[in-house]
Parts: sequence; structure tokens; C-alpha cells
Amino acid sequence: MLKVKLDPEALALNAVAFIIDDEQLISRFLSVSGLSPNDMRKNLQRPETMAAIVDFLLEDEQALVQFCQDYNLPPEKIWQARLKLPGSPAAVL
Repeated sequence: MLKVKLDPEALALNAVAFIIDDEQLISRFLSVSGLSPNDMRKNLQRPETMAAIVDFLLEDEQALVQFCQDYNLPPEKIWQARLKLPGSPAAVL
């Protein structure tokens, strides 16, 4: 079991590693996001890309639960990190 830092950017980068490690997840993420693997690499450090990665994880309950188990995090920590990234749903409220 891994321990992840809770700042939003670090969490998003760990989520990328988790998604890339699963062929079905990465395929689905690239399809949903419209990014090519090269675009993903080039834009990985952009806050909007990080937000999209965390959004993707939050929308897939099975992946979210597995990520949280692997990184020893409660699911609400993922949501809290998402609120600190661009385009946060809280910004709309």
C-alpha cells in the first residue's frame, strides 16, 4: 500500500500513474478526454489536465475505490483535492 501526498497536483500525478498502469482505464481516459498519448504527456503539468484526470477518477467508482485502496486514502480526499483544481464544481456554486 502506497501513501500519497495530498496536495492536488501530486494526487493528480499519482492518479495518472494509476490510470496508465491499467490498459482499460488509460484507453477509456484517452477516448473520453480526446487526448492522444503524446498530448497527454505534453499537457500533464497543466492544471486543467490534472483536473480532468481527477474528474475521470471520480466518475469511475470502481477505479476510485481501487485507487484509494492502493494509495491508502479515503475517497473524500480525492474530492477535496479536486475542489482545489481549476474548474472546481465549488466555483460554480
